[in-house]
Amino acid sequence: MLKALRCPSNTSSLVAETDMVLKKLSMLNSVRLIWTSGHSDMAANETADQLAKQAVHLDFVGPKPSIVTTSMTV
Repeated sequence: MLKALRCPSNTSSLVAETDMVLKKLSMLNSVRLIWTSGHSDMAANETADQLAKQAVHLDFVGPKPSIVTTSMTV
């Protein structure tokens, strides 16, 4: 996702929505995105990664995901 956010042009509505929400959030808050290695050489994480990759090919069931933002007023 971090690489997608850096790209000047994208076709993903999820990336565009994420970018918009991050910009709004950063107007009143300090925002830092940090990359961390996620699934390297840990058995449970490798299993989670495999299951997530399989889930990508399944039909979505449930309400549409949404991004919830909050703002702090000082």
